[in-house]
Amino acid sequence: FCMLDEVDAPLDDTNTERYANMVKRMSAQTQFIFISHSKITMEFAQQLVGVTMQEQGVSRVVEVDIEEALRLAELDGDKRALARAHNALGILARSQGDLRLSAEHLSRSLSLAEALNDPAASVAALNNLALVRQAAGETENAMWLTKSALTLCRAHGDRHREAALLNNLADLLHAN
Repeated sequence: FCMLDEVDAPLDDTNTERYANMVKRMSAQTQFIFISHSKITMEFAQQLVGVTMQEQGVSRVVEVDIEEALRLAELDGDKRALARAHNALGILARSQGDLRLSAEHLSRSLSLAEALNDPAASVAALNNLALVRQAAGETENAMWLTKSALTLCRAHGDRHREAALLNNLADLLHAN
């Protein structure tokens, strides 16, 4: 049994994926509980549990059911929640190797984010679509999507995401 608390926090996307793959390989013989804010690390989880603190000192465990969140967002007509749910489902589908389904969810997320004029959600969808295209061997398309996300980051002064995207772009250029 092993518990890891945000050990992936200082890692870039490439090394986070290496870390998550290592934990996945080792989980054949060791049970892991890990705390992470990284979507890449969470992709590899077999089960997600959320913990929230709505008032100081009082934590609450929240079951994470993305498909139910999507259903409720559709019923409510909440486009922002729909964009987030489609993004999360796209990430999960990619982690399970279903690139077609992943691209469908992420394309929906991007369309909703653009309609909402939500640059952060657009960048997330573009970046995740780029990862899908890279996994599909479509390096040129992945680079175009990453550059589009970079343009949005720069336009909105999001230096943190810009740095991560530059690292992703470097990986794509290196692979090409």
